[in-house]
Amino acid sequence: MADLLTRTVHATPHTATPVRLRLAGLLGLAEASASFRELRRRLEAGGQIALADASPGARAFAWSALVAGGRRVLVVGATEERARRWRAELSGWLGPDTVLSFPERETMPFEIGAPSVTAVHARLATLTRIAGAGPLAVVTSLRALMQHTITPEQLDDRARTIRVGDTVQSQQTARWLLALGYESVPEVNEPGTFSRRGGIIDVYPAAQDAPVRIELFGDDVETLRTFDPVTQRSQEAAGSVLILPTRELSLDGGPELADRLAHAGWEDLAQHEELSSYATIAEPLRQLRYVPGADAFAPALGATASLLDHLATDGTSVVFEDSVELELQWDAHEAQAEERREELRAHGLPIDPLPAQYVGRTAIERAAAERGAVRAGSDRGTLRLGWSSAPSYAGRLDTFLREVAGTGEGIRVVATPQAARLAELLAERDLVRVPEPSLAAAV
Repeated sequence: MADLLTRTVHATPHTATPVRLRLAGLLGLAEASASFRELRRRLEAGGQIALADASPGARAFAWSALVAGGRRVLVVGATEERARRWRAELSGWLGPDTVLSFPERETMPFEIGAPSVTAVHARLATLTRIAGAGPLAVVTSLRALMQHTITPEQLDDRARTIRVGDTVQSQQTARWLLALGYESVPEVNEPGTFSRRGGIIDVYPAAQDAPVRIELFGDDVETLRTFDPVTQRSQEAAGSVLILPTRELSLDGGPELADRLAHAGWEDLAQHEELSSYATIAEPLRQLRYVPGADAFAPALGATASLLDHLATDGTSVVFEDSVELELQWDAHEAQAEERREELRAHGLPIDPLPAQYVGRTAIERAAAERGAVRAGSDRGTLRLGWSSAPSYAGRLDTFLREVAGTGEGIRVVATPQAARLAELLAERDLVRVPEPSLAAAV
């Protein structure tokens, strides 16, 4: 739907006029549907709804109409690929700025590895945007929703906005950036790094498009400017810069966790052929340093929330898309984590310190129901939307023209990649008026 040109045809024969519209302009039409109004009413009341009799394209329209009507909508796809497709569909209706992504951390359960910086920063950026934005759509995969993340309270406490005129002590700021996970480097050219030289602090904030140069006069912020990470030349002035943590966990609890691992015997595994990588975790944590594998202990390091905890109960709806496949994926993720845990136990790893890798299903479903949840994509449902796929007229122009001419009063929406040519054909048959050439091409 996102790549289609759209126009509205008022289908009164001989008086119809093509109207120039963006797709978002059609979302208000949903309120004319009694079934959509019932869907919205039930979601606002909370609880669970099973939705049937609606094609995927119709559902994308419905979720977008909920956002246009003032709600926040979390759409959960069965896989990351499905989530990308839903983002494209919703962006076609709402525009990309209103549709946020919450991607997966790629590391597998209990893996001694580090997730991609890009994915973590994107997750943190979305959580921050949720905290201050109005109606919007957030699209995620089931696995991303199941993964633990930073709590709203921790995110609010650790993030900081620096403005021109603020008092900023260089040494204290450096310690604060290190605590947030930023790496001190000679020259800043990657997100999550910073450098100091004289009265200048360069920092590349997580999830930002460009690094920022903080110029101090004494301890006061005199100027803020973005700069080119390649040439290092200052560019545009900025009034403020938001600096987010670079990780979803906190290392404050690292020493305590390291003691637990040592007590369980993890540091004695250095000579174990298959478990030696697990022996290297405790010491860096004891020194408050991040180490690959720390994310497997995220709940023990302060990451005890889920994405749902960042979405207010009032004004939020949760959509579980492709419900049959979603259930299969849910079972598969839980089974995979349990199988890996038992495999490590069989190899001799003391697994007692390992926390659950995913937020529990009961907790997610309870939080979703509190906000109002709908399961879509099954033939069995407690509410039938009654929105089926639109007919296709490919190669059947005469049939299309007859149906347009015979519709009578009302509105018909025609989606076509050839809007200009179709408007000309309709005008030739005196079915529409084209007041000016600019109206022949939909936006």
